[in-house]
Amino acid sequence: MPALRELYKDNPEEMKAAVKRHLEFYNCATTPSPFIIGISCAMEEQNASAEPGEYDPSSITSVKTALMGPLAGIGDSLAQFCLAPLFATIGASLAQEGLIMGPILFFLGMNLVLLALKIATGMWGYKVGTSIIESLSTRMEQISSVASMIGVTVISGLAVNFVKITTPIQY
Repeated sequence: MPALRELYKDNPEEMKAAVKRHLEFYNCATTPSPFIIGISCAMEEQNASAEPGEYDPSSITSVKTALMGPLAGIGDSLAQFCLAPLFATIGASLAQEGLIMGPILFFLGMNLVLLALKIATGMWGYKVGTSIIESLSTRMEQISSVASMIGVTVISGLAVNFVKITTPIQY
């Protein structure tokens, strides 16, 4: 809303249309969401500075809709299958030693890293605007694959360190 108020302060009808545009369905993980919102702000800025009929405002909604699904998967993979197990492992090992710093480190580590990611991706999304969409569409599968590999690696590390099974079979 602050961006829309600034962009459309002289045109209340365009402001109403912009608010309606951004009240449509939007569902994305919180980690990559600032990136999409940054792109939307850049597009709204282009729309506000364009002559009437020169810019298609429905493209703003289309870009948000196209990006929210794939980026939600990447955001979930990054936060829940990479960062959370990493900080949980460190925090749990400290807690097992009787240190209260374990849960505190988990809480602070997760929140500070996610906050930094959100700020950085939001600024990056605004900076690159719509120019990133073409390169993202070709690399989305690669990015998702890398995020999955990192998650599997972290989970494997957890299993090796915390699962203790002994068998009578010896090699």
